Amino acid sequence: MQYKSNFILNCTVMFITYFCEFVSTWFLINNFSSIGNWSTNDILLVYSIATLSYGLSRFFFNGFNNVSKQLKRGDFYIHLIKPFNEILSIVSQNISLERIGQIVLGLGILVISLNKNHNIQKILLIFFIINGTIIYSSLFIISAAVSFWVIESKEIMGIMTHGTLRAIVYPLSIYKKYLRDFMTYIVPVAFISYYPSIILLKKSMDKKILIITWLVGILVFMFSIFLWKFGIKKYEGSGG
Repeated sequence: MQYKSNFILNCTVMFITYFCEFVSTWFLINNFSSIGNWSTNDILLVYSIATLSYGLSRFFFNGFNNVSKQLKRGDFYIHLIKPFNEILSIVSQNISLERIGQIVLGLGILVISLNKNHNIQKILLIFFIINGTIIYSSLFIISAAVSFWVIESKEIMGIMTHGTLRAIVYPLSIYKKYLRDFMTYIVPVAFISYYPSIILLKKSMDKKILIITWLVGILVFMFSIFLWKFGIKKYEGSGG
């Protein structure tokens, strides 16, 4: 009973925390009938995809937040002596159930957006949310892998994950070019919510955007696994 109460409380706190962030965003965008060619409901779609992708990735990959601490304490080797992949070990060690609160919020915002945007292809929407979750999860793995070289890498993880979330809940077009380039070519979080929304809302009929978004998800994931394995070899080579 106590665990159930803690679970409900943690989910509620998570929901309220991100709901407050959403309310501040809502007041900001509601002062304008549109931002560029993006209506309020269009921006809500961007917001919901970003929130769901982040929430789902944190739900499964939250354990990577602890990698730098485990390396510092010297108990990371526990993941290497288990009879299954160390990534699965980290994932299974810390499923972040309280993120259900954030996921519920993201679903609620998505429903509000879809109430006005009836013509959105639902299958494509689900694909983009899965792809966005893969990209964010890959960023968690990348930032955790950096810990094999830089133990105090928590700030890097913060910038690449939650820091970018606050940026990609808005259309990328509102930012200066150097920020657009950073979020497209350096840390490709623009492919989590902005470019998918362009396709879903038919603001562009260029099918190359769809293909590139899919490829970015695959390439970022492959790079994250490569960097992780490279870091594991360094860790094992130095004797843990």
